[in-house]
Amino acid sequence: MPHPPPEVPLPGKRGFLKNLLGLSAAATIIPIRAEAGTGINQQPPRRPGIPGKRYGMLVDLRKCIGCQSCTVSCSLENLPPVGQFRTTVLQYEVQPDSGGPCAMVMLPRLCNHCDKPPCVPVCPVQATFQREDGIVLVDNQRCVGCGYCVQACPYDARFINHDTQTADKCTFCEHRLEAGLLPACVESCVGGARVIGDLNDPDSAISRLMAEHRADIKVLKPEMKTDPHVYYIGLPDAFVHQIDGQAGVRLALDPILQQRPMILLLVLPVAVGAYLGGMGPGLLATGLVGLGMDYLLFGPRGFKFLHGGDLLACARGGRSAPPSARPVRRRANCCRRP
Repeated sequence: MPHPPPEVPLPGKRGFLKNLLGLSAAATIIPIRAEAGTGINQQPPRRPGIPGKRYGMLVDLRKCIGCQSCTVSCSLENLPPVGQFRTTVLQYEVQPDSGGPCAMVMLPRLCNHCDKPPCVPVCPVQATFQREDGIVLVDNQRCVGCGYCVQACPYDARFINHDTQTADKCTFCEHRLEAGLLPACVESCVGGARVIGDLNDPDSAISRLMAEHRADIKVLKPEMKTDPHVYYIGLPDAFVHQIDGQAGVRLALDPILQQRPMILLLVLPVAVGAYLGGMGPGLLATGLVGLGMDYLLFGPRGFKFLHGGDLLACARGGRSAPPSARPVRRRANCCRRP
């Protein structure tokens, strides 16, 4: 009795795409071992820093008067381009829901030098890195100015330097720390609102202050789970979650995506589009998937999320005031002549 002829694989492009589709679907469904998967928040090894130290900063908002001396001294020390700042003090005028007079809230902002910085793993050339002492830095010789780290930062603490066309941010003045000096912003603070020190040393000034005011210490956006190391005393609850910086979607997706290689999530819709419609739909699916993953991983570009009537967007810089009761307006950081 003659045997049936063996099944001949489908020739041409459709056969290849069908096999690719089956392989992609199987690989996407089958879990990958944890040690083989790379999460989008997985941190690379830290580079050498000052041995045995872990630097952090404590900002006492009760002592900040919004004089901007920290902003000026930082600009003189690090020479960023005109109009760009590594640190600044945002000033908000807020009105309680219960009525009464408005109150001024001063909020110094800078890089939080997180223990799990989301800006580090997104850098395609490893220009952004973290040292063993916790300081996050940028290698301007490697940076290509793609802006991924700027979008990944939940604290709106990074920018693209107009002169160098590379990423720029607060560095805790690491060159001064290595020389035994205080950062420029700490040294120039007239009210002593900023304190920096070694968190590993229980006898340091910052460790003593944090132990004394433990119940009053807060950080910005704790839900991001980045473990920021810039702490605040006297920070209103309404300012904890509603400050600038919208990279939360990318951080929330990490538990889902870290078990499967990212490429498999991209190949599946592209293969389906190409198999069903040919080259045109395949290219269209590639573009749409790329835009979608860029939005999910690196946040929206060119606009900020506003939270209903709670936020009052400022006309300059797209900044918005958090809903500490009902915000009225944010004053400019500079004085105007009459």
